[in-house]
Amino acid sequence: KLSKKIKKVIIIFYNKENLLFNYKLDKKNYQKLIERNSINFIKIKTNKKNTFKVEDDQSVLKTFYIKNNNKKRLVIIVILDGMSYDIAKTLKYTNKFFGKSYSNVWSNAEWTLPSFNNLITGNFTSSHNCYKPETLDFENNQIKNSLNIFNYFKNQDFVTGCYSGNDRFNPYYNNIEGVDIFRYCKNQRAPEVVDNMIAHIEMFKEKSNFIIGHLLDGHHLLGKVKPIELANFDSEENLYYKNFLPTEKKNKGFLKTAHRVWYEYYYNYKFNLFNYADFKLNTLYRYLNKNRFDDFSIILLGDHGSRFTENKNYQKLLNPEINKIGFFIKDKKFNGKIKKDKNISIIDIFPSMTSRFKDKKNKKFESFDGTNSLFSNFHKEIILSESLYKNKFSLLAKYKNYLYLQTFDLKEDKSISNRATFFTDSNMMEIKIKNKRITEILKKLDEYCTKHLKNNFKI
Repeated sequence: KLSKKIKKVIIIFYNKENLLFNYKLDKKNYQKLIERNSINFIKIKTNKKNTFKVEDDQSVLKTFYIKNNNKKRLVIIVILDGMSYDIAKTLKYTNKFFGKSYSNVWSNAEWTLPSFNNLITGNFTSSHNCYKPETLDFENNQIKNSLNIFNYFKNQDFVTGCYSGNDRFNPYYNNIEGVDIFRYCKNQRAPEVVDNMIAHIEMFKEKSNFIIGHLLDGHHLLGKVKPIELANFDSEENLYYKNFLPTEKKNKGFLKTAHRVWYEYYYNYKFNLFNYADFKLNTLYRYLNKNRFDDFSIILLGDHGSRFTENKNYQKLLNPEINKIGFFIKDKKFNGKIKKDKNISIIDIFPSMTSRFKDKKNKKFESFDGTNSLFSNFHKEIILSESLYKNKFSLLAKYKNYLYLQTFDLKEDKSISNRATFFTDSNMMEIKIKNKRITEILKKLDEYCTKHLKNNFKI
């Protein structure tokens, strides 16, 4: 039954099985064609209708309420999966819209599941505990903090949306709690995801909107191309074998050449995929330039980087190629006021946003590992990145051009043991302790890491 206390009802619907949505208004039958590449909805004015019913008993309707407000604010966070800092510098349309990428932004994890949860909770992987891909075990693999960035903006009367084709953006992880409209964009690339974000803004164009969009264009699309060590030379299914390997007997000289050819092919292929996404993102940029908002903050970032080089020093799971990401922001209030070389990490985005868009009830949040390093003069000296995967744990600390990596064995109860340490420069070349200054830097990093480990692990 439609309440007269509500002026207008918007029914949003999806159906993978059928092309028609069947429903009843005041006992009369209706059908609406389902479009695959846009948000499907029906608007009903309650002063003219009394009842609404969905014919399909399996359908689930999610209810959320929108309050009238005078301000039209927009916050968009676009995640371009795998966008490293080096990739970000090549994106023509993105650099034109935002300006140059920030140069010292690091992800706090090495892959999408923990990194996305770093973003929406403002906490390290070891705090939110959502990092196990092989299981959806409710107790051990669900984020523990119900306060996430979606809930934060929803409580401020933003309409919240999330558009992604990644399995890791999954309600079971509790990481889309507070999302009004969530669409799983399976097998969709940049054009479809961009269309969904624009459609969301258009649908609620008189309201405030918070949207996270996730583009997978540069991720895992070359799955059959394997490094030379893993290539099955006799397999016609292997693109590497099919395109690059001659039929004569392989030798060490050939393997060295094949390495170079493979990496060159992979490098160019990946960059073309990111440039395609950049070209399609320009549709969103043009749309945003043509529309006016009372306030806005637009962010584009990588959830992690991409591995390109053959540099053996970068074979560690955490390294600058994987953790140094591209990051862009366009903000109505702070545009041009944020230093692009300041240290920022993904866990800092949520706490920064709570400062930028203050809670109207003036609530204080003390559950963040991150800090407001975006919209303040605070200088973060050390950035930490973690990798928790099965029985292994790694911790990387970055200070200026120094990197301190520790690896451990990890147990289910989060106890760690068998520590190995590596002290390197920004290219992950080992640094030898030769003077007092280097000794003090290493000591500073070790003390900082030890404090973090004691707070989050059993040592």
